[in-house]
This record gives sequence, C-alpha cells and structure tokens, in this order.
Amino acid sequence: MAKTPTRNSRPRRPRSNTSPSDLVPVKATLRAYRVGFGDCFLLTFEYASGDSRHVLIDFGTTRLPIRSAADEQKKTTQVAKFHLEVAERIAAVCGPKLHVVVATHRHKDHISGFATGSPGKRLSGDIIRGLKPDLVILPWTEDPQAAVDATGPTKTMSKAPNALHAAGLSAMQSFAGQILASAEQEIAQIKRRNNGQRVPRDLERLRFLGEDNLSNKSAVENLLTMGSQRLYAAYGTPIDLSQVLPGVQVRVLGPPTL
Repeated sequence: MAKTPTRNSRPRRPRSNTSPSDLVPVKATLRAYRVGFGDCFLLTFEYASGDSRHVLIDFGTTRLPIRSAADEQKKTTQVAKFHLEVAERIAAVCGPKLHVVVATHRHKDHISGFATGSPGKRLSGDIIRGLKPDLVILPWTEDPQAAVDATGPTKTMSKAPNALHAAGLSAMQSFAGQILASAEQEIAQIKRRNNGQRVPRDLERLRFLGEDNLSNKSAVENLLTMGSQRLYAAYGTPIDLSQVLPGVQVRVLGPPTL
C-alpha cells in the first residue's frame, strides 16, 4: 500500500547534474493578469542553468475588466471564455509544466478560474490541471481530513476529498445560492419601484457574499485533487520547497490557527 505523503514531505523532482550555483534563482518575474475584480499572479524563477520554475497564485474573478458598456451587459456569459484565454496565456509562459499552485482561499474572485468543464467542453481549470503542478498549497481549513472542530492543520496531506467534505461543499453551494437569490430578488423589487430609492449598501454586500461563494464547487474539487502533492498550510507552517523551487524560501503568513 502506498504511503500517504506527510506534510513535511518534499515534492519529488528528477535529479540532474547541475552545480550548486545553478540551484539559485538569478531572476524573478511576477506577472499580474488583468482579471477585473479578482486575482491571478504567475511568479517565475529563472536559473543560471536556463531552467525556469513557475508558481501560480490564485486565479479567479467576480467582475471582468470593463472596456465598454457592451462588456458590462455580457459579462456573465463571457467569464468562462475570459478565464480560458487567461489560462492559455499562462500555459504559453509555463510551456508544459507548472510547478506550484497556491490558492489563498476559496472565494470566487480567487479560485473560480480553477473550475473544470464537462467532456467536450474544456474550461480554464482543465488547462491548469494539464500543466501537472508538483505541489498545490491550500489553507489548512480546506483539508478534507480535518475534523469539524479542528483548530489547525492535520499531520498528513490527503489525496482526495472524503464524503463528508463533499457534502460540506454541496451545503456551501446551496446556502450561497439562497443568499444570492434572496438579495437579487430584493434588489430587483427596489429597481422596479423606480422611485429613486437607492439599493441599500448592506443588500449589495449580501449579494456579493452570495455570488463570491457560489460556483466554486468544481474549482475546490479540482484543487483538492490536482498535482502530485497537496499541502495545507497555516501561519508559520514550515514548507521546504528545495526539491521543486531550488534556492527559494517561503514564509507562511496565514491563515491563523484557532
């Protein structure tokens, strides 16, 4: 039976005959993709040997970049296409290989780009998955093996979400959908009255919270099963990336434990 890799396991990479000086980055490039209201960063480390290593930090949006009034009207139907274009640009930079994926938290504006499609309909998450990252780093709160009353990371990394975690994702999806539907109904009623009343700010915030937590089930499941290894991190979690990002040290700032 294969052993489950521990949290402190080092991501494996093929051995090479490079010298120690080749294992220190000589250049770092940070690409910030214009995704509207969201985040998507690609951090590339270049080595003296000519090798490059790539880290994708978040990939999602709730509002596309607005270039015209027409864009605003069709933003909902264009999100998947927009994500696909960004994923293709990421793949063009990485070539066949993405080394590390970091998802800071599960909100839509941070992870919706990791959503996968159905047979015959490829989405952006399928492209990122196809780049076969060595390591996926997630908040400790996403660990499918964590107990309901867990106060910090578990000692092992799990390979797939369990039934309880899957049920939790479904419940989250349903609750977020109810919040969004209720908020949109109230906003629509206010606009229909057309008496100059402004939509209450709290109602707009409620709609945003519902939308931001909706449609993430596919993205979360993809992140939980993507890559050779997954690490669930908290503030201060020691992470040894020497086997996948030689010469790079990281410090985990969050999320905190309870």
